[in-house]
Amino acid sequence: MEITLDSIAPNASLTKWYREQMQGMMDEMRSDLIRDVVKPMRSEIAMDGILDWMGHVIDGLVSRWQDRLDKLSTQVAQELVSKAKTNYDKRLLGILRKRGFTVNFRHTQYMEDQAQIALGENVALIKSIGNEYLDKVRSAVWRSVKNGYDVESLIKQLKEIDGVTDRRAKNIAKDQTAKLNQAFEKARAEELGIKEAIWLHSGASREPRASHKKANGTRYNIKEGCYIDGEFIQPAWLPMCKCRAKLIIEIPDNLINQ
Repeated sequence: MEITLDSIAPNASLTKWYREQMQGMMDEMRSDLIRDVVKPMRSEIAMDGILDWMGHVIDGLVSRWQDRLDKLSTQVAQELVSKAKTNYDKRLLGILRKRGFTVNFRHTQYMEDQAQIALGENVALIKSIGNEYLDKVRSAVWRSVKNGYDVESLIKQLKEIDGVTDRRAKNIAKDQTAKLNQAFEKARAEELGIKEAIWLHSGASREPRASHKKANGTRYNIKEGCYIDGEFIQPAWLPMCKCRAKLIIEIPDNLINQ
């Protein structure tokens, strides 16, 4: 006898929370930039020594925020991973209990390994989005200086940078919460002895991968992954993949008849 469990989608509230953490970080950087650079430029500070002043201010801003990024990235990533694990376990337990199963999850080494991998990846991503923002802002400021201290042009460039950064934060949040969801699902499946699953195409993407759509309903070995486009992959592993899995529980006939 087999029981196919409902798929567990990434938590939308967690995706929103993660995006807001990154966007909040950018908002603070922007506020510091306006206070330390834009407002003094608008005040028409003395031209004598302005290049030295600008270099000092920008270097100080970048250095200060790079130090903050080291702390913030770890803090946010740790909370993200913890929330994702708690959310997945809670939802899986609820599904299992509805099917009549009583389970107590253990702290396994594989689960810990997945958490540490996700932690490292997200620390790097948060740092990258912050450092990329700082690099773009620094370039925008120097372009403004080169063009005769054009403050309005600088503000326009900053808005464009904000838009690009916000979109990247949104994509990172969606992609990483989906990957965390899948990583913890694979870990719990291994712990519970669940060996197979069914590939579920999400249908949420505007430009879905044709091969992933074709794989919808395909049964596969969880440890190996689903064979798509010449390789074995897991749902959500590829960038912006929103596919999920339905876990299959096999119950031996001799247990059913007892």
